[in-house]
Amino acid sequence: MSLDSPTFGLLDEGAGEPVIWLHSSAASKRQWRRILDGLPPGYRFLAIDLWGYGETPLPAGGEGFSLEDEADLVERLFERFEGPCRLVGHSYGGAVALKAAQRQPERIRSVFVYEPVLFHLLRDRADAVAERAEIEAVAHRTRDLSAAGDFEGAAETFVRYWSGDAMWDALSAERRAQLAAFAPKAALDFQALDAETAPASAYGPKGVSLRIVAGALSPAPARKVSEILGEAFPGRLQMLEGLGHMAPLTHPEPVRAAIEEHWAEA
Repeated sequence: MSLDSPTFGLLDEGAGEPVIWLHSSAASKRQWRRILDGLPPGYRFLAIDLWGYGETPLPAGGEGFSLEDEADLVERLFERFEGPCRLVGHSYGGAVALKAAQRQPERIRSVFVYEPVLFHLLRDRADAVAERAEIEAVAHRTRDLSAAGDFEGAAETFVRYWSGDAMWDALSAERRAQLAAFAPKAALDFQALDAETAPASAYGPKGVSLRIVAGALSPAPARKVSEILGEAFPGRLQMLEGLGHMAPLTHPEPVRAAIEEHWAEA
């Protein structure tokens, strides 16, 4: 799928080793603010708005949209610096980070992903039947409501699943409207994830330091994907107790600590 955009949303600040930050679905580059503010100097932070979020336009049409298209967008940032960089991704952004590292490992020094949602890894796993059915139900409902034009309903389904009923119930009408605007792209995100076919072993190219982090309180499908990746890459999975899927936003301190620990290793 060919996607052209003369501009895209980008936060570019700091100086030093480049780090590309990839946000979750229904979010934007702004999701990283609380983590970035606590990191030490010596890094150049490049946080991009993925397709259809923030200041980056929604892809036209959407048929055939895939993680390859997201990786194309990430690779535009490689033109802004020489040498390797680090990638940090959360949820859908974590899946994009692993795809980008798979495509151009020579440009990547390390990858830190918090629950990369590569749900295709749940296919044909006898120990993941329930997890696969659970996330497929969420994906189908999100896509069906979005296709029907019920964008707030799609956003509600998405937020209640990933962040809980209390989070949706507490949102203002303005914030619900903002999330509803992201619903069509969230539906496309599920499409892109479903189109993936690579085995778990393909997401950790040789020479790239990898850390997979998961929250013990996260929905079962997200935890299971992290566990499958952990099986493929022994010693790379870190489980954080007391945290859920949205920890990079709700509990930035322990996530930041895990990032710094990983960077210190590689």
